[in-house]
Amino acid sequence: MAPIKNGRVLYNEITTGFPIPGKNTVYDTSQTIDLGTVPFNGAGPVDATVVQLAKTDELRVITSTGSNSKVDFVKSLGAYVVFNYKETNTRELLEKEGPINLYWDQVGGEITDAVLENASGVTIIVCASISGYNNPAPILYRHNLIFERDATIYGLGVLTIQAPYHPRRLLRVESSNVQKGLNEGKAVIVVAKDL
Repeated sequence: MAPIKNGRVLYNEITTGFPIPGKNTVYDTSQTIDLGTVPFNGAGPVDATVVQLAKTDELRVITSTGSNSKVDFVKSLGAYVVFNYKETNTRELLEKEGPINLYWDQVGGEITDAVLENASGVTIIVCASISGYNNPAPILYRHNLIFERDATIYGLGVLTIQAPYHPRRLLRVESSNVQKGLNEGKAVIVVAKDL
C-alpha cells in the first residue's frame, strides 16, 4: 500500500462498482511498500477501508478507537491490535508492538509523536489532523523525530485527488458543516438551480 504520486489521474480511472467512503483512501498498488506494521486511528468508513487494504497487503494493523464497541468492530475487520485510546497508554502499546514502519495519520498531535517515537524507517501518510481542528493554540510536533527515525511523509489531501476543476468552495462548506455538527445524514449541496 502506498500513497499515490498522481492521484488525480488514478482516481479518475477507478471503477469499483461501490461507493468509496473517503476519496483520500485511494491507493496505488504499483507502488506497494513492503512493510510490516501499520498503526492508525479510528473506526469510521475510511478507517475500515484502510484496515482492509492493509490486510490485503498482509500488513500487521494496529489501530486505536474511542470506544470499546468500535474496538470490537475493527477487530472483526482483521486488525492485529485494536485498543481504546481513552483506556490504554498509546506510547506503551506502540513501544511493545513496534517498531512502526507505516503510519496512516488522520489525527496528528500526541498520537503522531508516539508513533514517531516508536518508528524505524517509517512512511507516514497524512490525510488529516483532527486533533488541531478546533484547537486555537498552535500544535507543536517533535520534528526532530522525522530525521531521527528516518521518516518519509506524504500529504494526501482530497483536493489533490479530485479533478482540477472541482470547486474548492464546496470543501469549505462541507468542512464547516462537520465542525458545527450539521453533518447528520447525507449532505446536500446545491451547485446550480434548474433553469
